[in-house]
Amino acid sequence: MHDTATNSQQILQANFEEYLKGFSANVQEIIDKFKLKSQIKHLASKDVLLNVLEKFTSPYINLTSHEKTDPEGRKLAPLTNLGMGYVFEELIRKFNEENNEEAGEHFTPPMKLLT
Repeated sequence: MHDTATNSQQILQANFEEYLKGFSANVQEIIDKFKLKSQIKHLASKDVLLNVLEKFTSPYINLTSHEKTDPEGRKLAPLTNLGMGYVFEELIRKFNEENNEEAGEHFTPPMKLLT
């Protein structure tokens, strides 16, 4: 795609897709299952891929499993597996709202415990 890219979004898309190729076979299966490459293409076509990538790579959020600090020295708590699950659910919810779909079409929300 690098040879045929005509704008910065296409170059960014090609670079990001090349980056994704570096992951293990297990991760490749997840990338395929969630049709991430078609989502990347869609984001690039809407000229928002860079904005999304910047959000996920911001030094002001911590998507790792260990504590970090932001550029101002504030501690950023680690993200647990449960926390990442919540992030994933929220992304699906927002995506579905934008596409007028029901969340249940893509995942089953967790049951709330009655107390």
